[in-house]
Order: sequence, then structure tokens, then C-alpha cells
Amino acid sequence: MRSAIIGLVVGAGWLQTQATLPSWPMIFLLCVLAVVSIGMTRTVASKKINIPLLALAGLSFGFAWAALFAHHYLAQELPREWEGRDITLVGTVDSLPDHFARGLRFRFAVEKVLPVDGEMPVVPPRIALSWYSSFDDENIQPDIVVRPGERWRLTVRLRRPHGNANPYGFDYEQWLLEQNVRATGYVRGLPDDNANTRLNSFVPGFRAVVERSRGWLRERVQRILEGKPYAGVIVALVVGDQRAVGQESWNVFNRTGVGHLISISGLHITMIAAMFAGVVFALWRRSFFITGMQLPLRLPAQKAAALAGVLAAVIYVLLAGAGVPAQRTLCMLTVVALALWFGRIASASHVLCLALAAVVLLDPWALLGAGFWLSFGAVAVILYASVGRASLAGQVPRSGWRVALDTAVLTQYAVTIGLIPLTMLLFGQVSLVSPIANAIAIPLVSFFVTPLALVGSVLPGPLSDWCLLSAHFLVEWLAYGLTWLSGLPFAVWTAPLPTWW
Repeated sequence: MRSAIIGLVVGAGWLQTQATLPSWPMIFLLCVLAVVSIGMTRTVASKKINIPLLALAGLSFGFAWAALFAHHYLAQELPREWEGRDITLVGTVDSLPDHFARGLRFRFAVEKVLPVDGEMPVVPPRIALSWYSSFDDENIQPDIVVRPGERWRLTVRLRRPHGNANPYGFDYEQWLLEQNVRATGYVRGLPDDNANTRLNSFVPGFRAVVERSRGWLRERVQRILEGKPYAGVIVALVVGDQRAVGQESWNVFNRTGVGHLISISGLHITMIAAMFAGVVFALWRRSFFITGMQLPLRLPAQKAAALAGVLAAVIYVLLAGAGVPAQRTLCMLTVVALALWFGRIASASHVLCLALAAVVLLDPWALLGAGFWLSFGAVAVILYASVGRASLAGQVPRSGWRVALDTAVLTQYAVTIGLIPLTMLLFGQVSLVSPIANAIAIPLVSFFVTPLALVGSVLPGPLSDWCLLSAHFLVEWLAYGLTWLSGLPFAVWTAPLPTWW
């Protein structure tokens, strides 16, 4: 299975390097090759799995799968003849709005397209819109209020996705393709005029509920922490929206190697899942004394705890926006929970490979992001340095605070050394102070700041204010220390980007 999954990843990555997409007959032949290879993996005589054939099957299927994705989404692109023309659309706000100096940006799910001069425009089902309150400094209109889940009738001007042609820069077109956005544009006019009208304040739906919940939590945190310098960090930890974190703060976080913590990372999701699982496990075992029912006789406490942990992780991942690290962590937690539920032993490498396959199947373009490689690379290094090395050495698991401290030091050392090749290849620099910074930031953010931020974002009354203000106080003091570390002359080792070999 692992060889097939590695082949799947290589095949999906290989497709991303092609200048043109394969034809439909070629995709069909690749699917046939994958099926034939799987059928030939077991020889008649030895009954052993043929690893090269299994890898070939994964390679063929991965290439074909990524090509199918690309064909499907590229077919939804805005026709050239409708660029720059006024089009009236009816649809719903499909994302958290991003406020900037002169307006806001948001995603719009198109439900209906109105005809223009007797013609029916062809518009992609999901577009990215900007809505400007002004185009100069003299005629600034009141702020535009748009919330997720609202249905609007808007008059827009669209264009096909375009990005800068600067070498080694951010690939905006690829990012839009990954987000399933096949047209960008802006809204003509202001709200509540003849062209733009809010039709419904909320349209029920799964995505609408998720995005409206994220918006409500963000507004609540921003209201309580209004004017605070690191309110954007708290918002990023609660709902995964990092757009309010200032560039100066990002420079400090990246120079000290703690940028992975200023978001909903896999560590945070695992911690929340473990916390919920632990509470349910303890209550389930004592259910007779609490409710008078012996629930463990109907469902073992371990299974109930695993189910509670996965459900908590699913909710947190949805609130986080389901990025690659969040997807990877959810997949791994789900595999472990299923193994526990069915009484199967799941090795670390199988869990990691299954999570890898799930992420690539859901999003073949995830391979193009640095976060994909850093996320899976970090987990692979941690598993090798802890579970893998212990099993190879035949060590017996021990307990105690000294063992926990040794494990934490070993993990930080392994991640720091193990990710140097990737960080140097992707960014051309390595933070030399990251072991010290992470040794302080990881426990502080994971065990104090994040729980306080999450609890404070949902609790009512003064207790919510206290939790959020306490979380911000801890982040503020942490930022002071990180700023000092980032200012050291040896904080970052910078070198030219190496060639691939």
C-alpha cells in the first residue's frame, strides 16, 4: 500500500510539471494501466506483492487523477468575450470577507446569471470579488457590510485569472485554480442601489453555517481585543484567518522559526482532540456514578473517547478553513481512531501514508505548496525520531517527567535538523534560534494561549473577556522575547537557493 501511495504522489506531482494536459484517451489508458498493474501485483507462484507494479499503478492513477481535476476546473473558466462587461449575478457570499483600506474582498458562489442584451453570459460557479467603497481619498463612502451566507444580487465586471510573470514569485493563477476560482472581478456601484441588493440575510447550507460561524467568532474576538497589537494572532489561532497579522510580526515569527504556531497547526488540532477524548474517556468510565447507566457495557470507553476526539478535530478543522496541515492531522487522527475502533494495529508509516493519500486525492495542487512538504516532513521526522527509532532499538516505553522532557528535547532537535534541507530549498534560509524560540513558544501557545483563545471566543460575559485578554497578554510578552531573538546577528543563516540536486 505504501509504495502505491508514494507512486500516487509522484504521479500527481508529475502532472503539475506538464505544459499541456493529457488528452481524454490518454487519461483512459492510464486508468486501464493502473487497474492492470494492480491485478498483476501478486504472482501466481510466490503470492508475494510486486512492489514495482504497485508503485506503477499508483503513478498511473495519480497522474490521471490530477489530470481529471485540472480538466474539470479549467473547463469552468470565464470566456474571453465576457471579460470587462457588466454582468448581473445572484448568489451567496462563500467566504470570510477580507477588509482592506478601501473596501473588502470575498468569494461569491453564483446561483443565477441574468441575461445581458438578450445574451446569456457564461460565468464560473465560484468567483473572487472586490468591492470598493472608493477609488480615491476624497470620495470615501461608508463601510460595506457583507457576511458569509448572505444572498446578493450584484452587478460585476469580471476577467479571467491573471498573475504576475515574475520568476520564482507567488503563482497567483495556480492558487486561484486550487481554490476553484475561475474568474476575478469587482462589484459595480454601492450596496442598496438598483444594481446591488441584499436578497436574504442568511441562506441555510453546510458551508454557509461554517463560514458564518467563523465570521461570528472573528468579529467577537476583534471586538473584545479592539486596538490590541496582536489581536490578529488570536484570530488566526481561533479561526485560521491570518490576514490581520502584520508583516512586521510575520518577519519576527519567520526569523525565529515559530511561524507554524501562528495558525491552527496540526499540534493544536491534536491537542484539542486529545483534550476532548480525555474528558469523554474519564466521564464514560464513571457514567454509572454520574447518570446511573453503565455506558461502558454498551460502548467501550476507548471507542467513545476516540469518536469524541475525531468529532472535536473535525469541528476545529472546519473552523480553521481546512488547510493542508489541518487536513493532514485530521486524516491521521481518523486513521488512528478507526484502527482503535476495529482493534487493528496501525503503524506510524501506514498512518502517515494514508493521510498523504487523502490530502493528494482531495487536492492534487497541494503538492505545489511549501506547507505540504514542511507539514508532512515535520511529522515524518518526528515519527522516525520517536516511534520509529524506539521500535528499531527494541526499547520499552517508559513514563515520568524526565522521559517527557527527553522526548520533547529529542523531538525539537530532530525537527530542527531534519527540516534544514527543505527550508533551505524552499526559502533559502534557516533560523538558527528556532530551537530556543520553539522550546518556549510551543508549550506556551499550545497549552495556554490556544485554549484560552478558544474558550474565550465562545464563553459569554466577562469570563470571555478575561480569557481573550489573558491570551493576548501571553502573546504580547512572547512577541517581546521573539523580537529580541530575531534581532540577534546570527538569528538566521541565509544562503543562495540550491539547485534541485
